Amino acid sequence: MANLLEAIHLGKKYKLGKVEVEALKDINLTIREGEFVAVVGPSGCGKSTLLHVLGGMARPTLGKVLIGGQNLSEMTDRQLTELRRSQIGFVFQRFNLLPTLTGGDNIEVARHLHGVGNGPDRHGNEILELLMIRNKMAHKPSELSGGEQQRVAIARAVAGRPSILLADEPTGNLDSKNSQIVMNMFRELNRRFGQTIILITHNAELVAYTDRVIEMRDGSIVSQNGVAEG
Repeated sequence: MANLLEAIHLGKKYKLGKVEVEALKDINLTIREGEFVAVVGPSGCGKSTLLHVLGGMARPTLGKVLIGGQNLSEMTDRQLTELRRSQIGFVFQRFNLLPTLTGGDNIEVARHLHGVGNGPDRHGNEILELLMIRNKMAHKPSELSGGEQQRVAIARAVAGRPSILLADEPTGNLDSKNSQIVMNMFRELNRRFGQTIILITHNAELVAYTDRVIEMRDGSIVSQNGVAEG
C-alpha cells in the first residue's frame, strides 16, 4: 500500500492568554492507503488537535503534513478548503446534520459541494445499503435515532468519495449497541471500499475494529501497536 498521509516533525502551540500550550510535540506519522487507524489516549492528550491539523482545519506551528504528496503548509486557505472538499471526509461526535432537511437532502447537499452532481449514484446507493438507512432518506434528523443520525452523517462524509475519512469520537453520543453498529459499518467501509479511516477515540474497546493503534500522551505519540516510540 502506498503512503497516503504523512506528518513530519509536526508541532502545534496555542496561546491561552499569556500561557503557551504545546498541544502537539514532534509528531511523526505515516498512514497508508486503505488503513483503518485508531488514535487513542486520555482527554487533553492532543488527539483532536492532531486530527484538525491532519485534516487541514488548523495549521501546524512546526513541521508539515503531506496528503498524496501535497504539502498542506504551502497551501493558501482557499487551496486548503478545496483539498478538504475533494479529499477529506469528516465525522464528529455531534452529527451536525441540517435540521430542516431530510437525510437524503443532507447527503445531496454534500454531493453538490463535492462536485459529484445529481442523478443516480451506484456508489451512494451501496453506501446507504451498507449503513442500513436507505429507507430513512425522507426523514428529518429529529425523526431519526441517534444511531441513525450518525449513519446519515457518515454517508454524507463519504458522499464525495474522499481519500481519507477522519472520525473524531464518532460514538461519543451513542449507547453501546449503536456504537457497535457504527463501528461495524466503519469496518465494512474500510474492507469493502478500501476507505482509509483515522479514528480518534478515548474508548479502548473500539480499537479492536481497527488495523493499527497509535497511543498519544501529553501531545506526543508514545506507542504504535504496543511498541514504544524510541
